[in-house]
Amino acid sequence: MKKLLLSIFIIGIYFTGFGQAVTDNATIPVSINLNAILRLNVVSGGNIEFSFNTISDYTNGIVPSSRYETKFTVASSSDFDVNLLAEDANFVGVDDATHTLALNYVAHTVTGGGTNSTVTGRTSLTNTATTIVQPAAPAHNGGDINANAFTIAWECATSNTGGGTLLGTNTAPDRYTTNVFLILSTH
Repeated sequence: MKKLLLSIFIIGIYFTGFGQAVTDNATIPVSINLNAILRLNVVSGGNIEFSFNTISDYTNGIVPSSRYETKFTVASSSDFDVNLLAEDANFVGVDDATHTLALNYVAHTVTGGGTNSTVTGRTSLTNTATTIVQPAAPAHNGGDINANAFTIAWECATSNTGGGTLLGTNTAPDRYTTNVFLILSTH
């Protein structure tokens, strides 16, 4: 009888151990964190100064050249716009703040950016935001600095600017200045 009970006990333990399903769960959270990337960097030409030293400068103005260029890049994870605007309503004299010069004596032309961006043609400087870079429809212009490198060519008092030439305007000699802002924003 002991053998029979021992056999039943061993068989019972055997089937009990294998008869119950053993399961376990583990949760693995998976997340995707997309941080917005929106960076603008002025590479060169962060200070533009036009110097009128000759009658020819007054007559013809100062035309765009490598000396009067601002180069900037954009790195963006999404479509973007770049706006440009002057801080003041006019250029203001440094020696005498009552001396002013209209902003439209300066014009800018934007080039570059590859095939993903549309850039403006020649535009006179204003203190109202002017879009100078935007996505080219239907393309998207997000990308790295290699895809989004731009050049602003500046000119002053030429026949292409809204103000025209300076000869005969009787503008007081002074150093006229204003800050110009480049504003990068999502499209």
